[in-house]
Amino acid sequence: MLRRKIVNSTTNTLTVDELQQRYASGQRNFDKISLRGVSLKNADLRYISLKEADLSNSDLSDATLYGANLKKANINFIKLDRAKLDGAFFHGSNIACSSLIAASLRDVDLRKASLDAAILRGATLERADLSDAYLRGADLEDAILDGAYYSRQTHFASDDFDPISSNMCIDAKIGIEELLEKFNYLTNYGSRYFGPIITAKNWESSRPKSDWLNKLTVQTSGQIICADMSNKTINNSQRHLAQQWMIDFINFCSKVIRNFPYIIEPEKIIFKI
Repeated sequence: MLRRKIVNSTTNTLTVDELQQRYASGQRNFDKISLRGVSLKNADLRYISLKEADLSNSDLSDATLYGANLKKANINFIKLDRAKLDGAFFHGSNIACSSLIAASLRDVDLRKASLDAAILRGATLERADLSDAYLRGADLEDAILDGAYYSRQTHFASDDFDPISSNMCIDAKIGIEELLEKFNYLTNYGSRYFGPIITAKNWESSRPKSDWLNKLTVQTSGQIICADMSNKTINNSQRHLAQQWMIDFINFCSKVIRNFPYIIEPEKIIFKI
């Protein structure tokens, strides 16, 4: 039996043309919009925010959605076959009965997401976070789960599914140095266009509210350091907070440099095997 989830009601309906025009003009926040049953095949909407949006029964096959924010979105019965979703956020989303055949879901936040009866054949979920996720009846044939994270509350496709044999991990082992490299990769690109001082201000202006993120220091050069290196690793919650800051920085910079999201190599800011 499928697990039913309640998502917040949407507040605004857009056509595909309206969405793409606003996105092209620099808008990234489309939270709580309704785009039920639309076709966005091959669309490039990297780093878009669609929190609590309704995209159920839509077709986003072959779409590019690097770093997209789809937290608590209703995307059941959606087609995301071959979509590029690396680094996206699906925390608490309803993705039940959806098709993600051969989708790239590396380093994706799927905590508490409902993937009941979803088709994930041949999908790549390397280092994805499936903590507390629901995967009852999901088709994981040929899915790549190396380094993906799970918790004791993760509900797998069947009772005999063995996450260890699929090379999954229950504890995050992410080095703080690896994280800082990703921050400072973005700093180097930002400094080319804005200079170091403005880049540092952009980091501060885009910093999400978080006690843990406040432990990271933005230097006047724009470089980000962690003064307290006593903990050399970070957990998944900290990883997702840091990645959200990176996405917010990219979108903040794109208000001035429209093609900034396309200059960034997504490979450089996701955690890979």
